[in-house]
Amino acid sequence: MKLKTGLIIFIALSGSVFIAFATMIIKTSNLLEQEAHELAQAGDSVRIAKEIKSRLLLHNRNTFLQALQDGVPQLITTELRHNELTDLLKSSGALNDDKHELSAIAEVEAKIAEYLKTKDKLQTTTLSALKRYELISKKVDEAIIPIDNLIDINRSQMLDLVSTTDKVNADANQMGIIILTAGSLILVLLIFGVVTSAGKPLEAISKVIIDYRTGNGSTRATINGFKEIRDIAENFNFMTERLEQTRVDQLQFIAAIAHDLRNPLNSISMATEIIMDAENEDFKEISNIIFRQTKNLDRLVGDLLDTTRIEAGHLQLESSTQEIGRLVEDAVELYRNGDSLHQFKINSPHVPILCNCDPARISQVMNNLLSNAIKYSPHGGTITLEIRSVDGKIFITIADQGIGIAAADLENIFKPFQRTKATKGTIPGIGLGLSTSRRIIEAHQGEMVVTSEIEQGSTFKIMLPALAKVYADISRSNEAQN
Repeated sequence: MKLKTGLIIFIALSGSVFIAFATMIIKTSNLLEQEAHELAQAGDSVRIAKEIKSRLLLHNRNTFLQALQDGVPQLITTELRHNELTDLLKSSGALNDDKHELSAIAEVEAKIAEYLKTKDKLQTTTLSALKRYELISKKVDEAIIPIDNLIDINRSQMLDLVSTTDKVNADANQMGIIILTAGSLILVLLIFGVVTSAGKPLEAISKVIIDYRTGNGSTRATINGFKEIRDIAENFNFMTERLEQTRVDQLQFIAAIAHDLRNPLNSISMATEIIMDAENEDFKEISNIIFRQTKNLDRLVGDLLDTTRIEAGHLQLESSTQEIGRLVEDAVELYRNGDSLHQFKINSPHVPILCNCDPARISQVMNNLLSNAIKYSPHGGTITLEIRSVDGKIFITIADQGIGIAAADLENIFKPFQRTKATKGTIPGIGLGLSTSRRIIEAHQGEMVVTSEIEQGSTFKIMLPALAKVYADISRSNEAQN
């Protein structure tokens, strides 16, 4: 599935939940508004019915009192009361369209009309006021019955409306919970789907890129997730395969050149040794120069071969138990006699420090570091070597008093063919010694780091795992001395 399709589905589902929720709110609001309007109408009908009842009783009472005082009631007042009652009935009927209520209103109107007709008729008789009041009151009672019925109808409507409103509220709450639950579930599923289909694949690709950047050329991205992410993973894998193939071709080319160079160098070296045995002093001096340069070329070719083996993963170690102090001293002796500018100082413990390592490769590392210490301190100085064993680890430190290394170049100097800008044109080399040395130490499960300050010198630190038995012997020896 494409990322665009996933986004469309996400928007559609989110929109559906929003529309459903909005529709429910609108319908509920409209229904509640209608219920409130009907409830208000029912309340007005009850109020009008009670007012009709009150005015009817008051009208009958006033008519009787007037008859007692004047003997003849005022007809204009009676007509005004009649019109008021009729208007109230009309307003009550206009508020409602329920057939039972309309029927009750019609009955009330008829009873009131009958009451008023009887009252007007009795006013022309010679009956006493008390007798007329008694006869008229019966008509009032007959009119009050449908009025009470009208009140009961409206009260019943009000109760029904209240019950309906409560039910609507309950249904709205339930529907809201359902929609919110469904929306939350959909949102959680969508987020999970996005994280699964986009987040995790992108995170995996990021880790693969970081892994590849740190030198793991065999790493490959897993192809999953959205189509766009799968395309990125496929393109990355294609790119890394092409780069790795290019790197392999380069290494094979370098290895072939190094191999072809070594044969003539061996021949030149052998011829130089023959010339050196001659008695002619001029030939000896020239042969010494040729011999030293040939050895330098042979070392460079060796570094090229080691680099190709390491980069191709073909570095083989011939490990055995070795005394680290002896390897360091042997390396120093190679340079001590032929170097008058530098002083070499070795600090090592009195007990042997043994390590399971390839002696030829460790000597190669020491030769590289000592050679660099001499080259990069052209004005001389002291080169200090220290050997320590702490917590089951062997530490070898080589410190010089040379020109130092800039902070920006500290990590780059361990990369193949990388040299500092300050020494590229002044000090010979192709930038393979430190790269090869670090890879050799790492192949021994160790570490190599460097600290340096400009014009103060550099310090290279090597860490190698010590043999457990030897470390225990050193610990007991230290305790005995204490």
